[in-house]
Amino acid sequence: SFEQLCINLANEQLQSFFNNHIFAMELAEYAKEGITGKNITFQDNQALLDLMLQSKPPGLLSIVDEEVSVPKATDDSMIEKFHGAFGKHKDYERPRGNDCKFTLKHYAGAVTYQGQGFLEKNRDNLAVDVIGAFRLSENSLVRELFGGEDMAAAVAAKGKTPAVRKRMDRQESKKNMRASMRKARDVLAKKKKVTVAAAFKSSLAELMLQLGAAAPHFVRCIKP
Repeated sequence: SFEQLCINLANEQLQSFFNNHIFAMELAEYAKEGITGKNITFQDNQALLDLMLQSKPPGLLSIVDEEVSVPKATDDSMIEKFHGAFGKHKDYERPRGNDCKFTLKHYAGAVTYQGQGFLEKNRDNLAVDVIGAFRLSENSLVRELFGGEDMAAAVAAKGKTPAVRKRMDRQESKKNMRASMRKARDVLAKKKKVTVAAAFKSSLAELMLQLGAAAPHFVRCIKP
């Protein structure tokens, strides 16, 4: 799934961070001291990270973002773009048939991803009527999270007792709902849309900057 892809990408990035500190930096220190380290080898997963994260040429997540903005794009068309861009990459495998899936060779092993739902999950959009309803919620926290105003709070307060609820007719409720939906549309039109993939890449980059500025220590675990 799309969620598992993001989880595995984070694991790949952390593995790369581990490699750089435990192996690459140590080998560089060996070289300074004139010690040979030619027998020390480790799996470099930078090629797979580039496949997933790079912007030019577009990596896997960039293609997912591109397809989100294409009106008639589908999960199948997205997978076909993956095949065209990465079909010859050593860490990418396409299925034998026309199934909507692909396989990535992670450091921990090969994982096959089902492409269905990738685009919808990357958009992560709530319908306007759902947002409008949340703005009119009786729960003050929910109203605040979705930009509810004083009008919504007043409506919610009116609805706290059964007697008042009976006096609120259906027409008034519809009127409040329409007004709330209009406000929601205006807010969405002005708000910059950020996909899940873009937000995840930004968050992951920030995490790696913080780790790079720290003094990392690793605990080695031994299986009995």
